[in-house]
Amino acid sequence: MSNEKENKDFDEMSKGVSENDITENNVDTDNSANEEAVPEETAATENADVQDGEEKVADEKSKKKKNGKLKALFKSRKMRKGGLSVAFTAIFIVAVVVINMIVGLITDKVPALSFDLSAQQTYNLSQDTIDFVSALNKDVTITVLASQSSYEGANEYYLMASTLLKQYKNYSDKIEIEYVDLTANPTYVNNYPDDTLKQGDYIVKSGDKHRVLSTSDLFEQEMQSDYSYQVTGLKVEPAVTTAILNVTAENQVKVQFIDGFGDYDASAFKNLLEQNNYDVSTVKTLTEDIDKDAEAIVLYAPQADLDDTSVKKIKNFLNNNGAYGKDFIYVSGSTQFDSPKLDALLEEWGMKMGDGVVAEMDSSKIYGSSPYISLLDYDNTDYTSGLKDSTLNIVGGNIVPVEITNKNTATNLLVTSASAKLIPFDADNDFNIEKVDAKQYTAAAVGTKSSGDDVESNVIVFGSELIFNQNAIKMSTFNNGAYIVNMMNKVTENTDEGITISGKDLTKPNLGITSDQIQAWSIVCMGVFPVVIIIAAIVIYVRRRNR
Repeated sequence: MSNEKENKDFDEMSKGVSENDITENNVDTDNSANEEAVPEETAATENADVQDGEEKVADEKSKKKKNGKLKALFKSRKMRKGGLSVAFTAIFIVAVVVINMIVGLITDKVPALSFDLSAQQTYNLSQDTIDFVSALNKDVTITVLASQSSYEGANEYYLMASTLLKQYKNYSDKIEIEYVDLTANPTYVNNYPDDTLKQGDYIVKSGDKHRVLSTSDLFEQEMQSDYSYQVTGLKVEPAVTTAILNVTAENQVKVQFIDGFGDYDASAFKNLLEQNNYDVSTVKTLTEDIDKDAEAIVLYAPQADLDDTSVKKIKNFLNNNGAYGKDFIYVSGSTQFDSPKLDALLEEWGMKMGDGVVAEMDSSKIYGSSPYISLLDYDNTDYTSGLKDSTLNIVGGNIVPVEITNKNTATNLLVTSASAKLIPFDADNDFNIEKVDAKQYTAAAVGTKSSGDDVESNVIVFGSELIFNQNAIKMSTFNNGAYIVNMMNKVTENTDEGITISGKDLTKPNLGITSDQIQAWSIVCMGVFPVVIIIAAIVIYVRRRNR
């Protein structure tokens, strides 16, 4: 086998060699015939090489020329200025973007560094809340029942609520805020079997105590003409602050409102008390007993006289088996009705209601344009000592004056100016107010009785239901809310500091500048700035043109 392969290889090698030999012989035979052609081909090749060399040189010169122009362009004054401008512009844009991102991250982590320019201070807590939460000595957890992204992304109102809620952590390290999505954690509701929890609710908890805040607690809503609801106010701060106060307070003072003597709306008064850690309930004295643990009872603007059973229960409550220490607050409405039983009860405490409505004649004491709505002055320092600003007035309206019948028992709390006049309930068309003498009237008074060890029971009478009006309580220009809380704290000996917090009105413009400021800034932006820019552009153009 090996010999056959070697023979085959040998034959192929032999054949190849023979073909080579044949080629070489042919070349030698044609040499003499091609001797003249060889020099011409060589010349053509040399000419082509020369031409290629010249083209290469030309290309190199062209490249050098272009490179020189580019270098000159980059070194030129125009390029230096233009390049720097582009560079600075790019750097500035990048810097603005980066700074904006950094500021956004910082203010998100530390909301206190953000600024609220809205007129209503929508995103800031009131000083009362700041003072209160700063002094917290108990841990509080605020749980929002939704994921943070879905809650804040729902609409602008939820974003406002979340932004305001974050402010609480800025003033107390005792407060923690967490988000729990009920969709992702449906079993979470088992922790609160007695409550009906919904997406978007808040749970404010401290220790074993908690309060649930629903959407209606957090937002003020009004029905529109198409029966849809529009958010008109943000109540997050009063709701959350009140809840924190309630879950951290050691004890709550019980107050009962007497029901069953006519239609009336005491919701503003009740809400104010609840916001300040009072346990508020109602009692029908005709059929129910007054809670013996209650510190005070309230009869708010009745439209019918008391019955004998109710009078007896009120008297027994105030006497407290001779121990006293209880309080009865009566707020008179402007509706006239016969009330001999109620009148007799007040008379025992040195007071009675006047027979008419007060009209204020001093224009400086009139609020608005109606003489029936006026500013009231304080006349008892015992009930103003806890106020933060006792220079603010109380506003009242449709005032039925309180007459002091026993100065040893009763004293004034709030009074009108000395220019006020009384319009009788039975005044007819011939009534002439000019013939009525002006005098100072009592708008609120207190009657006091005490036991042998100086424990007091008090009957406080207000001649104006408007003093407890929701708008009057909310207005920061008046002291209505603060005065009512201070008064209740004093008579019930509640040591908790009063907190009067208003919600954020979202129906007013949020831009916190006046119309004069808007006009001034409009002139600056539309007039001054454009003129300055045009002048600067002309100066730069002329200087460059002359160079």
